[in-house]
Amino acid sequence: MTTTPSPDVTSTTERDERKRRKAAIAKYSLAGVALLGIGAALTSAAWTNDAWFAADATAIDPDGIDLRGAFDVTDPAARPAEGAFELADDATTAVTIDPSVFANLTAGDEIETTIWLWNAGTYDLSIAAPTIDATGDLFEPEGATVEVVDAPSTMAAEPSVDTAADKHPVTVKISLPDDADPETFGGTTGSVTIAFQGSYLRS
Repeated sequence: MTTTPSPDVTSTTERDERKRRKAAIAKYSLAGVALLGIGAALTSAAWTNDAWFAADATAIDPDGIDLRGAFDVTDPAARPAEGAFELADDATTAVTIDPSVFANLTAGDEIETTIWLWNAGTYDLSIAAPTIDATGDLFEPEGATVEVVDAPSTMAAEPSVDTAADKHPVTVKISLPDDADPETFGGTTGSVTIAFQGSYLRS
C-alpha cells in the first residue's frame, strides 16, 4: 500500500506568514521613500526662491586717524599741552626721549620714564601692542632689557585741544640685571625705538 504524505500545513502557514511580512515591509519602505521624496522637494523649493539684498558701504577717511606722541623729561607727571605732541611726517620719524634719562646704567638699575600718547583724530582707535626694537651692544643677551608698561589697547578720539582727558601716559623701563658682566657691558651703548600703531576701532 502506497501512502501519500499529507501536505505540511504548518510549513505552508509559515511560508504564507513570511510572504505577508515581506509584503508589508515592502509597502512601508515604499511609503517611506515617497515621504522622503516629498520632504526633499519642499526643502529644495524653500531654498531656491529669489531673495534680494542691498547695502551701502563707505570707507573711513585716513585723515581721521591721527595718533601722536610726546615726551617731557622736565615734568613727567604733567600731561603735555597740545603743542608738545609731535606729528610724524613719515613712519621713520620718532619722538625723541632725552638721552640723559637712560645714561650711565649700572648693574641692578631699573630706570623708567613717561611718554604720552594722544588720539588727535576723529575715530576711536585700537592700539596694537607696542613694537620694541633695541639695538647695540648694551642690549645683547644678558644685558639691558626694555619694557613698556600700561600701554592702552584702545583710545577714544580727542581732537579738541581744550581737554587732556585722553592723553595717555605710558611707562618705559630700561633695566640692567644685577649680574650683568662689567667686562661685557661696561661702557657699551644702545638705542631703542618704540612704535605704537593705531587703527580704526570697529564698534
